[in-house]
Amino acid sequence: MRKLFFYIVLIAVGSNYALAQPYGNEWIEPAKEYFKIKTGAEGIYRLTYANLSAAGFPVDEIDPRR
Repeated sequence: MRKLFFYIVLIAVGSNYALAQPYGNEWIEPAKEYFKIKTGAEGIYRLTYANLSAAGFPVDEIDPRR
Protein backbone atom coordinates (compact mmCIF):
# COMPACT_ATOMS: atom_id res chain seq x y z
CA MET A 1 0.00 0.00 0.00
CA ARG A 2 2.85 2.40 0.80
CA LYS A 3 4.44 1.63 -2.55
CA LEU A 4 1.22 2.42 -4.40
CA PHE A 5 0.85 5.71 -2.54
CA PHE A 6 4.48 6.59 -3.34
CA TYR A 7 3.95 5.96 -7.08
CA ILE A 8 0.74 8.01 -7.15
CA VAL A 9 2.49 10.94 -5.47
CA LEU A 10 5.47 10.59 -7.79
CA ILE A 11 3.26 10.63 -10.89
CA ALA A 12 1.24 13.61 -9.63
CA VAL A 13 4.32 15.67 -8.78
CA GLY A 14 6.12 14.68 -11.97
CA SER A 15 3.19 15.55 -14.24
CA ASN A 16 2.75 18.97 -12.60
CA TYR A 17 6.44 19.66 -12.96
CA ALA A 18 6.41 18.72 -16.65
CA LEU A 19 3.42 20.96 -17.35
CA ALA A 20 5.06 23.96 -15.67
CA GLN A 21 8.08 24.02 -17.97
CA PRO A 22 8.39 26.92 -20.43
CA TYR A 23 8.33 26.15 -24.12
CA GLY A 24 11.34 28.30 -24.96
CA ASN A 25 9.47 30.55 -27.37
CA GLU A 26 8.28 33.15 -24.84
CA TRP A 27 10.35 35.80 -26.63
CA ILE A 28 8.18 35.60 -29.76
CA GLU A 29 5.87 38.56 -30.28
CA PRO A 30 3.08 37.71 -32.79
CA ALA A 31 2.94 41.25 -34.20
CA LYS A 32 6.57 41.11 -35.38
CA GLU A 33 8.02 39.50 -38.51
CA TYR A 34 10.71 36.84 -38.09
CA PHE A 35 13.09 35.16 -40.51
CA LYS A 36 14.26 31.57 -40.37
CA ILE A 37 17.68 30.83 -41.86
CA LYS A 38 18.22 27.21 -42.80
CA THR A 39 21.73 25.78 -42.89
CA GLY A 40 23.15 22.58 -44.30
CA ALA A 41 25.10 21.65 -41.18
CA GLU A 42 25.84 22.89 -37.69
CA GLY A 43 28.54 25.53 -37.45
CA ILE A 44 29.23 29.23 -37.64
CA TYR A 45 28.10 31.09 -40.73
CA ARG A 46 28.74 34.60 -41.99
CA LEU A 47 25.77 36.41 -43.43
CA THR A 48 26.77 39.46 -45.42
CA TYR A 49 24.70 42.49 -46.32
CA ALA A 50 24.49 41.16 -49.88
CA ASN A 51 23.30 37.70 -48.71
CA LEU A 52 20.57 39.16 -46.53
CA SER A 53 19.50 41.68 -49.16
CA ALA A 54 19.28 38.99 -51.85
CA ALA A 55 17.11 36.85 -49.54
CA GLY A 56 14.61 39.68 -49.11
CA PHE A 57 15.67 40.73 -45.60
CA PRO A 58 14.99 44.48 -45.07
CA VAL A 59 18.62 45.40 -44.31
CA ASP A 60 18.09 49.13 -44.75
CA GLU A 61 15.30 49.22 -42.15
CA ILE A 62 17.25 47.42 -39.38
CA ASP A 63 19.23 49.21 -36.67
CA PRO A 64 22.58 47.31 -36.58
CA ARG A 65 23.03 48.19 -32.90
CA ARG A 66 20.01 46.06 -32.01
